[in-house]
Amino acid sequence: MNGVLTIGLANDARGLAQALPEFRSHHKRVGDALLNISGIGTADGAPVEVETERPAYDPKDPRNQWPRMIYHADGREQIVMDAKELKEFQDKGFRKEPYPKVQIALEDPKVEKQRLQQQLAEKDGQIAMLTERFNQLEQRLNDAAKADSK
Repeated sequence: MNGVLTIGLANDARGLAQALPEFRSHHKRVGDALLNISGIGTADGAPVEVETERPAYDPKDPRNQWPRMIYHADGREQIVMDAKELKEFQDKGFRKEPYPKVQIALEDPKVEKQRLQQQLAEKDGQIAMLTERFNQLEQRLNDAAKADSK
């Protein structure tokens, strides 16, 4: 046999560019037939003939609007199952459109590195000053302890 065998699909397609679309369309046809036979997603939920085409997905169809994800400004997300529940959550501050993610603009890496090194040098100076102050206070404490022992 001169062809491609792709998971049970024999075809004379030449090359991957032709074989993959044929493979996908075959599995879509088989999947649609199985769903039609079972009645899943049909208008009335009853099984239909294998050859019957499934309706295309329409986002404006009222049957396709639920469940729906809604979003809050504090980052919470909620799934609502009907219009009543949607209204309740909208009253609590949720909305249908997601909030944009916060974007952090970074400076030029060289400038940012220089700024961070300057901050580090300032912190090192503060540490040295605090260490010196600690040593002075420790010396005063030791002097006070010696004076009390005399």
